[in-house]
Amino acid sequence: MEFLGREKEIKILRESLKKAENRSQLTTIKGQRRVGKTRLVSEAYRNSEHPFVYFYLKEVSENRICEEFSQVMKRSLGVDFPVYEKFEDSFKAAFELAKEKPITLVIDEIQNIRYVNPSFFHGMQEAWDFNHLDSHLNLIVCGSVLTDMREIFENYDQPMYNRGTSYLTLNPLKPEIIQKELLKQNPEATPEDLLMYYAVTGGVPAYMEDLENDSAFTADRMVDSLFEMDSRFKNEGEQVIINEFREKYKDYFKIIYEVARGHNKSAEIHSRLPKMEKKEIDGYLLNLEEKFHIIGRVSPFDGKGDDIRYEITDNYLNLWFRFAYGESVFRKEGIGEAAKASFLEAWPAYSGKILERWYKDKFRSRGMFNVVDTWRGESPVPKAVTENGKKKFVSQVTDLDLVARKGKDVIIAEIKKDPKRIDMKKVMVNSMNFIKAEDLDKVSFAAFSMKDMFKSTDELEKMAKPVAIGRIKGLVTSEIKKVTGKGKDEP
Repeated sequence: MEFLGREKEIKILRESLKKAENRSQLTTIKGQRRVGKTRLVSEAYRNSEHPFVYFYLKEVSENRICEEFSQVMKRSLGVDFPVYEKFEDSFKAAFELAKEKPITLVIDEIQNIRYVNPSFFHGMQEAWDFNHLDSHLNLIVCGSVLTDMREIFENYDQPMYNRGTSYLTLNPLKPEIIQKELLKQNPEATPEDLLMYYAVTGGVPAYMEDLENDSAFTADRMVDSLFEMDSRFKNEGEQVIINEFREKYKDYFKIIYEVARGHNKSAEIHSRLPKMEKKEIDGYLLNLEEKFHIIGRVSPFDGKGDDIRYEITDNYLNLWFRFAYGESVFRKEGIGEAAKASFLEAWPAYSGKILERWYKDKFRSRGMFNVVDTWRGESPVPKAVTENGKKKFVSQVTDLDLVARKGKDVIIAEIKKDPKRIDMKKVMVNSMNFIKAEDLDKVSFAAFSMKDMFKSTDELEKMAKPVAIGRIKGLVTSEIKKVTGKGKDEP
């Protein structure tokens, strides 16, 4: 697949090599598996005049690591590179080779060494501190276990803290690039094709390449590709979680699975997993959100504690936990077809949430809004219910699908696959408590559906039309009167 996007990252990497002509540079790149870290460094230095060495650090014995590193250095540089007993000595020797001219050395999955020799990074610090000013090593360290990478290079208490000269985080590709790639492969792509493409790949280049290898560029073909017996889908989620959580992965599996199934509050998860203490579950949720970044809050406007709702932030993992892990996909002959049928049955409802995520990601990628998210709160209009033969009025919860805030200017959007199901008057009414709570000066409203998916963020923003706060207040009063038979201020 053609290399997509990453222009800023390419520029930073090439500038690092240029700076290495003066003194050594250290760039850290972290990003989830398959997001394109290796491809990025390969593209950045494809035509470099300076030597390039790529070393994948496996979690094997330290002696084996040193042997493999020696072989890679010999092959890449054409030098006789010794086999040391400790990898920190191999690392120090690399500086000696870069005393005269720049060498780019990429160490991929560097976090693996801490499980082989935890003291390695003390040796790495010593080598860096003593050699980086009078050598020309363009060192790039990559890792897909985000927690380990943050701990090693960004934790104040760790030896390699503040040694980096550049820090890159590689995220999935932006919606605009996802859209462009699909249209390149299938110029006749429909909004349904684009929604499935986004749901299946989440903008992760490796998953996009899987579909390209299968020539799967329509929604039907993508589903076929996903549920084939040799699909990466059958094991991918499990591998990601085991690598991230190691010996604790089983407990995390259970919690992430419940979130994927829609049990997204702490109390709900506890009711499903009664053998786990509530306090323990809260700790896992906090780690998943703040440390591992696998789940996020459905809305930053949620309250605290048991009011917080969570969702899996990665499209592919969300799909895997919902339709592979829970259904035991591919565990035995024929189960793939059963899981595929289950997926197709659930798709109409599931895809509605994916559509909301698509538009939120589009607005986030613009980089001009302070907050882009969902809001949940109490509607200003009560609901009439009959209890024991008596009519009463109770509060009701409502959602605003998309809230994009820029200072005190806000765009509120309703998102539905079918535009005929959008009731903008109801959206305006339900926004009143949010407007009050946030003390807003200006509010604009928009309605987005499947037919708007290919529009640019600029075009979507222009669809939002301002509505006077006074008009919204009038609509609220009118709706309350319809339900209760009284005006808003009447007793």
